[in-house]
Amino acid sequence: MARADEALVLLAEAILLAGMLGISAKLWLLKYDPYPELVAELINATPDGSEILIVLPRPVRLELGRVCYAGACYAANLTHVEGHAWWWIRVYRRGGRATAVGG
Repeated sequence: MARADEALVLLAEAILLAGMLGISAKLWLLKYDPYPELVAELINATPDGSEILIVLPRPVRLELGRVCYAGACYAANLTHVEGHAWWWIRVYRRGGRATAVGG
């Protein structure tokens, strides 16, 4: 009888672990992609008279005033943009004007 109880406990633990792994995978897939928000924050934090280079694992779309990826857009202080979807971005900030060039 003790072996049957141990087997039931092990089976219950295995089912619980499988359920937790399934929930974890679903939550991971639902988590938003942080890169466009981080790019927008970095562009906004760039001081005047400087230049930054951003390299990304996935291309983002830049538009005047925002950074977008997969339907989510975040405000960015961009006054001039050359191109639209990039793996890397060079941002120049001079006299309050932010220019993004990428490829």
